Amino acid sequence: MHETQSDPTEFWEDLYAGKSRWSGNPNPVLVDVVGALSPGRSLDLGCGEGADVLWLAGQGWDATGVDISSTAVSRARAAAEQNRDSMPGSGTRRRLAVTSTSSLIPGFR
Repeated sequence: MHETQSDPTEFWEDLYAGKSRWSGNPNPVLVDVVGALSPGRSLDLGCGEGADVLWLAGQGWDATGVDISSTAVSRARAAAEQNRDSMPGSGTRRRLAVTSTSSLIPGFR
């Protein structure tokens, strides 16, 4: 029988700590649906390792990603730094912010 964890932060930290990086590719449905839209603002709650928010920023969106896992956020930030100049739309002005829930809500971990 599978044991249930009651702490969501612990669950997601365990998940990311035990797994190498996910695909790093944005969700194909996001790309299909949003690809034709004019850039604006986006908020990705539960951004994980940031593939979607990074893709949005690369398309010129003012993109913000938030996740409960500090491991996932660290990986998203590293991916953003690593791909800063090679992202699609790198010649356009864009803003990207990735943060953990603990930095947004005092006392929340």
